[in-house]
Amino acid sequence: MTLFRTLDIVLVTIMIIAAGLTYKVKYDAQKRMGEVQKIERQIDAERNMISLLNADWALMIQPSRLQKLTERYQDQLQLQIIEPRQIVKASDIPERLPDQLQDTTKENSVKDLDEILASTEKHSTDQVKTGSIPR
Repeated sequence: MTLFRTLDIVLVTIMIIAAGLTYKVKYDAQKRMGEVQKIERQIDAERNMISLLNADWALMIQPSRLQKLTERYQDQLQLQIIEPRQIVKASDIPERLPDQLQDTTKENSVKDLDEILASTEKHSTDQVKTGSIPR
């Protein structure tokens, strides 16, 4: 009879511990879900802020607004209208003189290439045996 009571007490204790662990796991999961929802709300708020800033930027760079600001602050900015003579064609830009370093490296690379080609002509077959093709 005492054995039966001892076993009952052990099983009830295990059941209480299991119930406590289940409650703790459930509470932790709810806490984590609350944190996830908070982060999702923050992400939504940031996306809304980005959309608002994009709309604000679109308003700020409207040509009509920029024209008004240019006229208002003409004395401080001292901007001038572009004259057609200021724009040049690509053919009017002088050609860049070649660099001596580039010429030297080109000559050396051509010499190196000639040496490599000359050395490969001596060996017509690959001397490395990989074992994949029987000879």
